[in-house]
Amino acid sequence: MTVGIRALSYRFGSRMVGLEDLAEQGLLGSTPETLRGFGFDRVHIAEPGEDLGCLAASDLLREHEVDPLEIDALIVFGGLPPDPVSVPEGEEATSLFHYPAGRLQHALGLTRATAFGMGQQGCAAVLSALRVARSLLISGDARNVLCVGIDIVPAGVRREVIYNVLSDGACAMLVSTPWPRLRPVAFRQITKGYYWDTSARRDEIIAAYFPTARNAIRDVVAAAGLTLDDVALVVPDNVSRRGWEILLGLLGIPEERAFLGAAAVRGHAITADLVVNLRDAIDARDLAPESPIAMFTFGFGANWGAAVLRA
Repeated sequence: MTVGIRALSYRFGSRMVGLEDLAEQGLLGSTPETLRGFGFDRVHIAEPGEDLGCLAASDLLREHEVDPLEIDALIVFGGLPPDPVSVPEGEEATSLFHYPAGRLQHALGLTRATAFGMGQQGCAAVLSALRVARSLLISGDARNVLCVGIDIVPAGVRREVIYNVLSDGACAMLVSTPWPRLRPVAFRQITKGYYWDTSARRDEIIAAYFPTARNAIRDVVAAAGLTLDDVALVVPDNVSRRGWEILLGLLGIPEERAFLGAAAVRGHAITADLVVNLRDAIDARDLAPESPIAMFTFGFGANWGAAVLRA
């Protein structure tokens, strides 16, 4: 069964805001100079009513001429928890059952698709969605699975998280069979529930991040039957360019084999990062068919996720 990523799309909030403006609004914990040292320059913020998930998915369907009736399953994911539904005392519990997956399925006209959501893995939810989509296709339960990630920071919440600056963004990824390109061939996901309370375990998370990330990437590359020298391209998340320079050094992978630098203009779009950088890297790099691509991201909770694709 040949399963591959057939199409990729993304959208960012339409308003770009620089670090100095964020600092003036009290939305940073560090100085702009400090955050520039980690590779950030600006973020994208969604305007009220800007439906980034629907926009990203609609772009994908239109650009790749995909009939909505071809979609068998819709997986909606995110790193941020859904907004809680406020129900006045005495109201029926039915008011609590508002699901983004159902709303998006209806808005896109995916009338044949089963829709469900995934989360509670922070940024790593994107690889879980890809993993589940691949399993659905291999099992024969679907031929086309649309994965849509949506993360919008609530108004007034600080946009810095441990020297990372958050953007509002959404991504869409169509996983299909038969499809020969961008085939996921191995996954490695590590959950360490000890770190579930991010605020309380902040310093310990920082200490555990690099050794666990190195192990996750080494493990997934080995599971794909490869060595680190075989990896043609590393697709990172946007959790600081400086952090990736350190991690690549620990792995012995030259920086020119990684697609770095997007954090400055994109910010950290949480679950959308890997889709954004994968699409941009494919457009920018001349990769031969079957070239190994390694992807990695970390999500609070705490979850380390890695995957290997064949171009």
